[in-house]
Amino acid sequence: MATISLDNGYISNNDDIVIMGENSDTYIHQNAKLIKYLGKNVDKTPRGTKERKVEIELKFKESAIGNGLDKVYIFTDKTYWKRKYSL
Repeated sequence: MATISLDNGYISNNDDIVIMGENSDTYIHQNAKLIKYLGKNVDKTPRGTKERKVEIELKFKESAIGNGLDKVYIFTDKTYWKRKYSL
């Protein structure tokens, strides 16, 4: 489990997420499966903003570097105007 601070949007169960390291080779691509908010499993987190960040826990299949520099990207059908995209 990793603690993540959401400062732009929310994460839902089964969202396609990518974790990328800013200064490292960290790269993880998976679906969000186990999300915890305030110690409870949730299907969708509250929306985080720059002014009101939301702290969650997210289970990863691989290790991320815990230096606070890794970025989480979420890809959904709403990410792009066209519904076709590839990573």
